Amino acid sequence: MIGKTIPEAFPDGRFSQIATAIGQVISDGKTIVLARQPAAFQNGITQLHDIKMAPERDAAGNIVSVLGIGRDMTEFYRLQDSLHYSQEMLTAAQKLALLGSWDWNVVDDRIECSEMAYEIYTPDKRPAEPVFEDFKSWLHPDDLERVLSAIQLAFEQDTRFDLHYRVVSISKGIRTVHAQGTVFRDMNGKPVRMVGAVQDITERKRMEDALRLSEAQSRDHDRLLQAVLESSPEVIVFALNCEYHYLAFNDKHRATMQAIWGKDIAVGMNMLDVIGTHPDREKARQGFDRALSGEALSSKMPTATKQLCVCTGRISLRRFAARMARQSG
Repeated sequence: MIGKTIPEAFPDGRFSQIATAIGQVISDGKTIVLARQPAAFQNGITQLHDIKMAPERDAAGNIVSVLGIGRDMTEFYRLQDSLHYSQEMLTAAQKLALLGSWDWNVVDDRIECSEMAYEIYTPDKRPAEPVFEDFKSWLHPDDLERVLSAIQLAFEQDTRFDLHYRVVSISKGIRTVHAQGTVFRDMNGKPVRMVGAVQDITERKRMEDALRLSEAQSRDHDRLLQAVLESSPEVIVFALNCEYHYLAFNDKHRATMQAIWGKDIAVGMNMLDVIGTHPDREKARQGFDRALSGEALSSKMPTATKQLCVCTGRISLRRFAARMARQSG
């Protein structure tokens, strides 16, 4: 190889970039570093090298040669690529979970935020080097003192910071977040860092509030329904869905079914399964189908007790109770 140019030694062009760089070093007289240069070996292994090329001069300052130094950086680049991939996966996961991370240097008053943490706290304007005063400006004014008290408590009692509070921005308005953080201390026990995460839980909280409201309304409807069902002890009242399963019934109907067919009934049971004889089941089915078509049925039992039936595919307890009240009246 000695005495040959790179194109002569490697006619396949594998080191053409190095040959070009050498020519540039000679013409410009400046050092050049080529990073991640692949080097393939006969055993099939490919290494990644960083190559530094610098001009060598004689006493008069003329470039007489180029010194090249190569270093195997394969493992370094493998770790770097792995770290970069992990960071990309972490960023994607944080976006999916609406979760961001933050690191507050208490001593120097510097806050570092992940991309998603910035998106949660301050989507409109991101300070170049955020400090604690910036963080305070992101908070809802009504929650500011509560957040500061929780942070102070974590500092003083060495407890974990764990709090729900609101943040405000122009583009997203008021959002609810859940933040958690851990305090790190120096050898003397003085807080030096606080590291944690923040998650936007606005939609989850909205759904939880809606669920609590729905459950409260459902309890109110249940009480209303039961009051209507038991408003007249001489009236049999029951409701079935489109598959003849019980939605509701009063005590009079329960006692009647026990007396006639000898069976205890429960919500969810199929009423046709309770009726013992085929002719009676068919007669009941026909009546139920009429009710499912929209017709309200009211009949007299042999004991001269009024029977009120409502069949429906879908009906809210409020509408059912209202219908019961109208028909029983």
